[in-house]
Amino acid sequence: CASAARWGSMSSGRSKWCAARGLPHEHSLRREGPIPLIIELASFDAALYVAHNMRAADAAEIAATRWTLDPVALAREVVLRPDFSWVAGAGEPIACIGAAQVWPHVFEAWMFATDRFPLIGKRLTLWVKHVMMPAVTAAGAHRVHCHSAEAHTEAHAWLEALGAVHESSKPMFGQDGQTFRVYRWLADV
Repeated sequence: CASAARWGSMSSGRSKWCAARGLPHEHSLRREGPIPLIIELASFDAALYVAHNMRAADAAEIAATRWTLDPVALAREVVLRPDFSWVAGAGEPIACIGAAQVWPHVFEAWMFATDRFPLIGKRLTLWVKHVMMPAVTAAGAHRVHCHSAEAHTEAHAWLEALGAVHESSKPMFGQDGQTFRVYRWLADV
């Protein structure tokens, strides 16, 4: 369980994030082998770092369904989620990921990441399949779904790699008329 103090301030970037974990700077890690994947309960500072540095496609997708794309407000929502909320990284925070119960037995999954997502994508995929989704199911979920902007094809490929099924499309779902796709997982009942 990570606290803001343990993570340190993300405003000064990668080196402080590494220092908070006793890790060498990412360049020396690269010479020694792959950077270890770290997944911890979300802290405000880590979520803020990812929100400030998120991929353009994630920012466009999130902005389409919110009143504002304020990184501080988004980071607050990440840490105030009552259910599941993590930050994953390798040398720095890279992705915020989780699921929130929207009503009994139904959860909405969410994720946004920085442009460094390919550094952890394969390992995070395994973690979601073998840890996160079983944990959500164990919490009583019989359905997990998410909404993804039609233009965010990278997200669609990742969701399908996770085993999500493209269930439907919602025309005019975004505030500027964007079409969104609904992806879902159903528990074995």
